[in-house]
Amino acid sequence: MSRNMPIINDEVRTIRLAMYSGNTMRLSVSGDGVRVGEKLIADIHRRLKFALGRFGPAIRQVTVRVVDINGPRGGVDKRCRISVALHGTGSDSITVEFADADLYTAVVRACDRAERAIGRAFERQRSKRAYHRRRGTGLELE
Repeated sequence: MSRNMPIINDEVRTIRLAMYSGNTMRLSVSGDGVRVGEKLIADIHRRLKFALGRFGPAIRQVTVRVVDINGPRGGVDKRCRISVALHGTGSDSITVEFADADLYTAVVRACDRAERAIGRAFERQRSKRAYHRRRGTGLELE
């Protein structure tokens, strides 16, 4: 497959995102009815690096799936679903999605939602640790 050939329907592209401090996370991008070309992958890479960079060491893998729900009929039918596998939050993964008529808008908004959801997960973890420290229960959360 040539480097410039777009990925169409369920083919998957996996790359490593270089995060801050030399950490990396695995990124898989797939599409269903949407051309996942180099420009879209570069935009997703840039958006995720900006949105999730501060969580870099805690992220194992990010899976992005873009789907054209209605096909050629149009409408609010471009969906971006982002699943983030984390280390040490007590949950296996966090999944968010956003649908819009424009694919790039859906990607941007889904990245924003992922950033907020991961931030909330880590805040809950910090709150639990602080509660157990105050209570002296000795419960160690990972």
